[in-house]
Amino acid sequence: MSDRNRQSAGGSETVLVVEDEVLLRLSIAACLRDCGYKVIELADADEAVLVLEQPDLDIGVLFTDIETPGAMDGFAFSRWKLNKE
Repeated sequence: MSDRNRQSAGGSETVLVVEDEVLLRLSIAACLRDCGYKVIELADADEAVLVLEQPDLDIGVLFTDIETPGAMDGFAFSRWKLNKE
């Protein structure tokens, strides 16, 4: 399979899924895993911050809900992540 076909079929990146609704998070994560992605599932931005502070972790995609419980909503969390880079 060529690199182009492999990319269209899915990827090998790690996707961070931040969603507080468990069934929705499980469905999204299952779909992404079926496409070949590694997935880290978290319920809110507070948990995600702890995970992203690990220096050896490489996240390729951030998939977040806008309305999440905790100190930050999805917009604030995305801004935090961009400012860390």
